Amino acid sequence: MTTSTMILTDWFKSNYDTITWDGSQQVKVVLYSRSPIFSEDEAIRFADIESASDLDSYPEWVKAQALLTEQTSVGGSPSSLYLTKITLDGSLEGLQVVDGGGIPVAVEDGAGWYIGTDPTQVIVASAVFYLVGTHGGVTSPVLFASTQGIGPDTVAHYQSVYGQFETGAAAGEQYIIEYDTVTEQFSVGYTLLSLSTPIWEGAHAQHIWIQPQRINFVANPSFERSSAPVPYWRAGRESGAGSATLSRAGSTGSPAGVGGTERPYCGKVLSSGGSERLVLESNLFPKVNAWYSISFYASGNGSTEETSELYFGIVIRPPDASGATYIRNRASEVLGGGTATSGFKKFTALIQIPDDVSDLMLRIEYSGSTIWVDDVLVDPHEGQYEYFDGNSTLSLPGDFRWMGGSTYVNSHFSMWYNNYENTRARLLGDYDTLDDLYKPGLLEEWSPTGSNITAHWDAVTSVTPLNWVGDAYYPISDVNGTPISTIDSSLDFNLGAI
Repeated sequence: MTTSTMILTDWFKSNYDTITWDGSQQVKVVLYSRSPIFSEDEAIRFADIESASDLDSYPEWVKAQALLTEQTSVGGSPSSLYLTKITLDGSLEGLQVVDGGGIPVAVEDGAGWYIGTDPTQVIVASAVFYLVGTHGGVTSPVLFASTQGIGPDTVAHYQSVYGQFETGAAAGEQYIIEYDTVTEQFSVGYTLLSLSTPIWEGAHAQHIWIQPQRINFVANPSFERSSAPVPYWRAGRESGAGSATLSRAGSTGSPAGVGGTERPYCGKVLSSGGSERLVLESNLFPKVNAWYSISFYASGNGSTEETSELYFGIVIRPPDASGATYIRNRASEVLGGGTATSGFKKFTALIQIPDDVSDLMLRIEYSGSTIWVDDVLVDPHEGQYEYFDGNSTLSLPGDFRWMGGSTYVNSHFSMWYNNYENTRARLLGDYDTLDDLYKPGLLEEWSPTGSNITAHWDAVTSVTPLNWVGDAYYPISDVNGTPISTIDSSLDFNLGAI
């Protein structure tokens, strides 16, 4: 797979010669915490992007949750940035970022796209440049995306600045993109992220990343979050012919393990045109194990004598997200006569995931006209354990949690630690109120004397971004409102399906 640090849109390549690059074209940037690897296949797909909002339909492009402000000096007031064309050697031209007076700006001077709102911390994996306003009938047209000077493990804090740099360029010749008028080829220029001062740590600092004992990679797994629209899920038809609607339905009185007083809702997918199978897809999640255990409850409508086929499994994508393969179980049957409160059957499967894939997604297909789904679990483990989420109470207080804390209840991954409070105290040390003294943890005993140990809980992947503060966090997008996956190939995987 050929990779690069820049991919361009067809709109930019087609309009480059017709735009007046005289320092009046305002330019902005969107930073992304997760994005596909830039390859030839991804370049072909990205080329069709026109407006900056188009990328919202691609959940593998996860926006960095950071407030960006343009500035032209350290601590300066917000000020717009523009693009102007400069002549380089021979047939080469460059697009340069300048201030309102046409003066080139550089991150060495604190100029560029400034990350505000202390104490923001975000991973910056890629950047997308676009023009402000409407050009050629396109609003906020995208120019290109770049990974120059940033990467999937780069952590930016408050006061970091992304933009054009001058080091290594001839005086006055720094530029963000280069164009050869003879070969009509574009190449990446001078861009990077100038990081603010890292969070201060004392001498002998040590970090430990702690993995949960169980993970549920499905956000909003019992459909408790919001009735319309239902976040972190999307619905449609098998190949896009016809449509389907997704809503939240009351399920109080459902069989044991579904609904009830703690989780009184389920998801409802209803046909609204077409005859192809209904499709329900989850949020994206990482590949961290070779085996994934899946379980959920489903109930279907129709006559009590009729059955409808149900398929489910994992959609996998390569690192450049250039295609989608559906690894599914064999067809199961759902007996008709079900409702939001009755007729539920539990479905389980154990699915093996190949190597060299990135984001995964749960997919359920149903041949009837209405299906209710509840208590969805995707666990990166071979064991067929019972459903849980961050609100579960079948353990000691503190054992269950949502990634990101209380702000992300029903909106992110769920994790479980056995006897979390006592385990944390035994590992890291804590004050014993009974004996009225501080008792060191095992990590203090194992580490050199004087070590300052910082624990990062919820490490669901092996990635340990440098200068990250607090518990681990894996950013995801809300897939609601985005089109369902276009499946390039399907693999029937029968082992473990019930």
